[in-house]
Amino acid sequence: MRRHVEAVLLLLVGGTLIKLVATGGYLRYVRPAMAPLLVCSGVVLIAVGAGSFARIRRDHAHGGPVGWLLLVPILLILVAPPPTVDTFGAARSGTAVSRPTGRFAPLPSTDPAPLTLTDYAARALYGHGSTLRTRRVLLTGFVTRGAPGQEYLTRMVITCCAADARPVKVRMAGRIPADLAADAWLSVIGRYDSHTDADPLNTNRIPYLDVLSYRRVAAPSQPYE
Repeated sequence: MRRHVEAVLLLLVGGTLIKLVATGGYLRYVRPAMAPLLVCSGVVLIAVGAGSFARIRRDHAHGGPVGWLLLVPILLILVAPPPTVDTFGAARSGTAVSRPTGRFAPLPSTDPAPLTLTDYAARALYGHGSTLRTRRVLLTGFVTRGAPGQEYLTRMVITCCAADARPVKVRMAGRIPADLAADAWLSVIGRYDSHTDADPLNTNRIPYLDVLSYRRVAAPSQPYE
């Protein structure tokens, strides 16, 4: 690769990292805790690229047109970022809820109590619903479908980045919307339901939620848990 293409790539990659952090777009790929590392990496890449570019201008280096094709993926990320891993990934992976290592924290005092799907599923499966029985909860996720009549509220969970995303599913019972569209994001108020299903993809248990009400919402800026 010609030196001028290398320098421009460094500048573009560094600028892309900083832009993704500034706009929140990085949340499509990694956890929020990675933001400082991404910014530092972007600054270093820009500094190295700028230094390389200055040396190239001084040496009057020239390159061919083929190397510039390597810029296309970076430009595509800037112009049209890929979607988050949602229904496509959830439909091909079994639900995954880790067993908590300690006691469950008290629920928020608000009514309904806002919970992540991961927290609700863990409390329902491993806490046997003991912290949920007398409370209404508020969950947010996107719709996925199993067998006919099986609708799930789902959220993808990542450990490090989108490449390791896995779904957490909660089956909706009760007042289920009649016109549910796959991938639609919902904010659902409901109560604990003691029923569970086995996910056919990995036999892990899927908890239920007795749906009391719901509303459609936009996809959150931080789509992963």
